[in-house]
Amino acid sequence: MALCHDVTDDLQEPVPFGPQGRYQTYTEMIEAMDLRVGRIVNALERLGMRERTVILFTGDNGTSKSYIHSAQDGQMIRRPVYSKIDGRSVRGGKGELTNAGTNVPLIASWQGTIARGQVIDDLVDFSDFLPTLADLAQAKLPAGFRTDGQSFASRIRGESASSRQGAFSEHRGKSWVRTQRWKLYDGGRLFDLANDPEEKTVVSTVKELPMAKVARKKLQRALASLTGKVP
Repeated sequence: MALCHDVTDDLQEPVPFGPQGRYQTYTEMIEAMDLRVGRIVNALERLGMRERTVILFTGDNGTSKSYIHSAQDGQMIRRPVYSKIDGRSVRGGKGELTNAGTNVPLIASWQGTIARGQVIDDLVDFSDFLPTLADLAQAKLPAGFRTDGQSFASRIRGESASSRQGAFSEHRGKSWVRTQRWKLYDGGRLFDLANDPEEKTVVSTVKELPMAKVARKKLQRALASLTGKVP
């Protein structure tokens, strides 16, 4: 769905305000999205399909840094967007390659199969969705079909963790590759996400710990195989 998203800002004149005399706030857009997801879930319940349906909810990028609240004299008025994550207040990072821009929620619900309240930290890449859904549906992919995706259906069934060891992301010519702990950008910056999830301190190449050196070399090879560039 288009939620949660701003009104368009590329027209000569700003679009009209809503009934509140402004555009929807980001919080209101979240609430509207939640209502629509609830309608889908309720329909599955009503049709008796809930236990035969896997629901996956995710986003294609991190939260926006700001949202358009109103317009004055043809100028859009923006307000910042913050989220609470593990007790921390985190500014949205849409359009960036940081965690704030690329690490998004993935909620899986399958009544009667997935136990409630689990929190899993497996790495999942968007390329994993096709093989996962094919696996769950017991559908065969076309002969000769190749994908970088790895099915995480075993995790959804409660059998075992995903086999994925790393993930890759690219935006406007910039990229990174990461494991659960380490993240390497194509420019050579290495971050220890286990101890620095907000990527505030670059791991020094001068005083690099042995485990960081091993991780850097491993990620350099992975990044080179994906982009053809060695950081």
